[in-house]
Amino acid sequence: MSQHGKDPNFNAQITLRKQLVMVGIVLGIAIGSLGSLAFVIWSDGDRSKSTLSDSIAANQEPNATRETTVQNELSPELSKLSKVDSMIEIVSEFDRLSTEQMAALAQQTTNLEPRSKRSTIQTLLIGELSRRDPKHALEQVWKMPRSQWTELVPVVFSEWSLINIEDSFATSMELHAALRETAIRSLLNTRTELSNNRWLTLAAEHDFEESILTLLREREAIALLDSPLDAFQLVIQDDVDDQLQRDLIQKIARTMVQQNGYESFDPLIEYSIWWFSDLLLEEAESNPIEFFSVIKSLPTESRNSVIYPLVKAWVPLDPSTAYESISSLEEFKDKFYYHNIFRIWAEVDLEGLFTRVESFPRSERAWAAYSALLELVKKSPEEALNRTFDYESIVGVDVLDLQESLISEWAASDPKAAVNWVTANTTEDTWDQAWLLWMGLREFVKIDPEAALEFALSQAPESVYVERGFADRVIDDVVDGGELELAMAALDRLPENARIDSFTSVGTALALEHRWQEVVELIEGFSDEEQVRYFNTVTYFAMRDDLFKLLETVPKLPSEKARRLVAQGMLRNHERYGGSLTTDQVNYLQQFVDQNDDSNENHLN
Repeated sequence: MSQHGKDPNFNAQITLRKQLVMVGIVLGIAIGSLGSLAFVIWSDGDRSKSTLSDSIAANQEPNATRETTVQNELSPELSKLSKVDSMIEIVSEFDRLSTEQMAALAQQTTNLEPRSKRSTIQTLLIGELSRRDPKHALEQVWKMPRSQWTELVPVVFSEWSLINIEDSFATSMELHAALRETAIRSLLNTRTELSNNRWLTLAAEHDFEESILTLLREREAIALLDSPLDAFQLVIQDDVDDQLQRDLIQKIARTMVQQNGYESFDPLIEYSIWWFSDLLLEEAESNPIEFFSVIKSLPTESRNSVIYPLVKAWVPLDPSTAYESISSLEEFKDKFYYHNIFRIWAEVDLEGLFTRVESFPRSERAWAAYSALLELVKKSPEEALNRTFDYESIVGVDVLDLQESLISEWAASDPKAAVNWVTANTTEDTWDQAWLLWMGLREFVKIDPEAALEFALSQAPESVYVERGFADRVIDDVVDGGELELAMAALDRLPENARIDSFTSVGTALALEHRWQEVVELIEGFSDEEQVRYFNTVTYFAMRDDLFKLLETVPKLPSEKARRLVAQGMLRNHERYGGSLTTDQVNYLQQFVDQNDDSNENHLN
């Protein structure tokens, strides 16, 4: 902002004056909105409304003679201004006046008629004076009739806030309640770019947080009346995220719908749909068919965010009609809308969905069957699994996939019953049975690892379950569940084709606990080929866990063979996956591959 005195740059000055004129216009509009408060605020005109104004009034007398002289000199100037209709021309006259002359001229305007002319000239004079010296401008306001304060206080504080928001806010705090709020409203309306947090910080210095929050909410309410969309944008940008903000967003969105109907959703959906999902749900429930017709007319990229509230509201009311309508959208399959439709359909009309599965397009049948069965398994898991066999002849539905999902769901609460169903209702010694047993045992291990392991080890040696090596997967799950000692105790009972993988799982867990003596002892008696495979895997995970710890461990291993195998495993992993070892580390490990026990006393620096 420019300070007192003429700006030598004429073009810049004209621009500045135009800005002032615009401020005057805006203030005129703002003042009008406060007119209804004037009678209440100023009805007790004999009482001072400002501690600051009282102090200034007490010191006016010494300067009275000088002011009177200046005012008399400026009488022709005021007469001239009163005949000018253009505010730009009025403002241009101010360039010739000093601050003292402008202050005197402002005092002469108090009795100017008509009132509209007086208001315009006063506003422009006090505005210009405020831009030069806001404190001096405020002193001039207090010299004017109290009935005019309500118009001029906002002018001073609006311009002052642009110069120094901290000083203007602090000065407003010296005013009595009614004038204080008038001044603060002016600050809020002028410095709209400041966040709520900034205003609350300013208010905290003066114990004014509660009042400023009320005024901020008042401002939001006024914006809501004038332009709901602008108000919506204003509120979502607010950095005070609380329940009030969420309530305002809901109210604003409702106002927009009341004013403009469903067309309001077009601009609203540019923002997060979760701000007003409840509103969408209410509208969809009240008239889903009409709501859908509006959504259908939206751009494809915009529909995705509003489809779910429609599905949530419409499917419980009429699942078949909702499906037929929504499936007509071109993006229906790409967006997998049918996932939510079938899920909710199963909740409200389970048998109805069961009877419709085969009528759906082939790509949707599996999900329809899955949704229905998943809902049924919550109530009667055995019945749900038995009904999977009804879909064996339906194209597009894989019964094994359905059973896999249901077994996992059932086993999470009753694993023993789930695996018993598998053994009793699937063909013995088949891949399907072996796979479903493993799916059930995965959940069984989480609840009762010892019982799950016992069940896995009790399978006949000639079974497909054992043949395909599923037993080692149970060992993996037991180890992953933190039951390392239980897994170690079961190693000697494993079928032959599960031994090396199970031992490797246990050995890796031991290595991660730095129990290398046991890592080495665990694999004794296995073939050289199996030991190489074992150490390749164990060292891979140990290197990822703590490379330097492993490097320090190598020379401490109990035998030359163990040191060589671990070093070889580390080098192979480095060659296969790259980048894990430095050149010095590679050379260091190579010693254990090339040399005897006697040469392995070097340590990595």
